[in-house]
Amino acid sequence: MILVTFIHKVRDEVPNHGNDNVISKDQQTFLAAEIPLIARFMEQCKVPRSQWLLGTGWKSEDIDKGVDLLTFDKLDIIFRNIFRLSIREDIGIQLGLSLNISRWGVFGLAMLCANKLSEALLTAQRNLPIVHTRFELKGEIIDQSARMSFVRETLFPFPASQEFTYEFVFAALTRQISDILGEPFKFDKIQLPYDRPGYHSIYSEHLAHKVEFNSSTGGAWFSKDLLDRTPKFSNPIAYQQAIEMCDNEMARIDSQRKGSINLLVKHQLARAPYDIPTLDELAGLLVLSPRTLRRRLKDAGTSYRQIMQDHQQDIALRELAEKRYSLAQIAGNCGFRDTKGFREAFKRWTNMSPSEYQKQFP
Repeated sequence: MILVTFIHKVRDEVPNHGNDNVISKDQQTFLAAEIPLIARFMEQCKVPRSQWLLGTGWKSEDIDKGVDLLTFDKLDIIFRNIFRLSIREDIGIQLGLSLNISRWGVFGLAMLCANKLSEALLTAQRNLPIVHTRFELKGEIIDQSARMSFVRETLFPFPASQEFTYEFVFAALTRQISDILGEPFKFDKIQLPYDRPGYHSIYSEHLAHKVEFNSSTGGAWFSKDLLDRTPKFSNPIAYQQAIEMCDNEMARIDSQRKGSINLLVKHQLARAPYDIPTLDELAGLLVLSPRTLRRRLKDAGTSYRQIMQDHQQDIALRELAEKRYSLAQIAGNCGFRDTKGFREAFKRWTNMSPSEYQKQFP
């Protein structure tokens, strides 16, 4: 069996941004283009905006005005809300199929205008920090098939269940390859790292001709001949223009990752999410004086208290949804001494009690 990385075919045609695809929860990207598509899908599901926007700080009218940029953690909250509000087991698949390639803004335009499907996939791999993903995309040729493997980025947990996340990723990718080729597309085979669900027939209907569960990792297979297919809207000039815009966004993200005190603080909290340090302890970890840390956070328009509360809220929303811990354990994980203080804080964050929020999850 010969293994050849299929993306080498076009390695010299697309700028290389390196392999550092770690994504910050505070990172702002083109992903706001996803919000109108989500809004349309949720309207079809007859779910009011106020419900699936809960916890984001947005109001319904903010979507109509237009949201320029979106942070990683806000989209996580939206996905978690969609999961808890839906009565469909296959909500991940249905949501993914509803999001066409315009969800990635100019990055999606670059993929549509690529010279070959292989070039579009390489463009996706090189620009992953622009989009909302927890996976590193890798490709290889195995005999007559192309295999796309999804290596999970473990810094942040999934926003909802493992099944929801993989279903969404594979469904969205199926839709986007269909958009690129300009015709219906299904994978020859997909591999998933969990047990077969009761509604598994929907996978074969929408995602792949063959589905394997309990695999060691996630992967998708299709004919290698498709790599040389020309996208329906291939346009070399438009492609280069879109790539230049992607490069500018990548440079902004790199600069933000390296220089933002907000990101430095949030990355430090993510390293040990349940061990929340005091400001003085955090300053020591960042090799700063407490006074300098306070000043830099103030200059950035925030404070350690605000970042810490956002961190606590994220833990609370996720763990209440997972239902793995008792309320006392969740309160402790969030840094509260007792459940009373946790309930009061959660009520401030969401306008509902922890039990009211948790009851909305199956």
